Amino acid sequence: MHSALAVFLVFVVPVWDAWSARRLKQSTDPRRKIRAYLASGGWLWAAAAAVWAMEQPGFWFPLRWAPRPGWAPPPMIAAVVCAAFFAGLLAPVAIAWRSGKARARVNRAMAKLSFILPATRSERWLFAGLSVTAGVGEETLYRGFLMRYFGAEWHLGVAIALLITSCVFGAAHGYQGVKGIAATGVVGGIMGLLYVATGSLVAPMALHAAVDLRILLFPADTRAATAA
Repeated sequence: MHSALAVFLVFVVPVWDAWSARRLKQSTDPRRKIRAYLASGGWLWAAAAAVWAMEQPGFWFPLRWAPRPGWAPPPMIAAVVCAAFFAGLLAPVAIAWRSGKARARVNRAMAKLSFILPATRSERWLFAGLSVTAGVGEETLYRGFLMRYFGAEWHLGVAIALLITSCVFGAAHGYQGVKGIAATGVVGGIMGLLYVATGSLVAPMALHAAVDLRILLFPADTRAATAA
């Protein structure tokens, strides 16, 4: 079961993601985004539930394999990283509210993802729910399960497991293009570091959800640019 889920995450999800994104771009169904949000949320909850069912008590704390002494950063560093990450998330939103030029830049960037980003009220509500789902589900799958799978089953060190998992996580977001894959991989690495530092998925889950929810904080004209 563990290996089957790992194969699904490493090989099936990126292909499925590319296929789904292509269909979404070509669809003229006005409810296409809503259907996509529901489908994504459904498989994430199902896969996360499978992980929770497989795991023994104590899943959230500590890791299955121990980092070398001194490798894991102390909790204070983890707290600083979280604070810096939140500041980095909110800074572009604040700038977009104050600067027309900044809004224009965000508009251009978001236009490339208009096929998946919310435009209507109902889409925004569902997108908010999907953001929380992604925070819980993807962190459970990629950090909570896959990182520990490579450590426990493949006997890899923390650094190698983190690197592989971050690459897989980036590949699962291929619809964002090459730059998006690289950026998502870096974000996945940060989440993995927080997991290692704290021994818990709570901080990665919260930050992950915040990354996606941030879209809804941009000015209305910026969000309108996402309409297909």
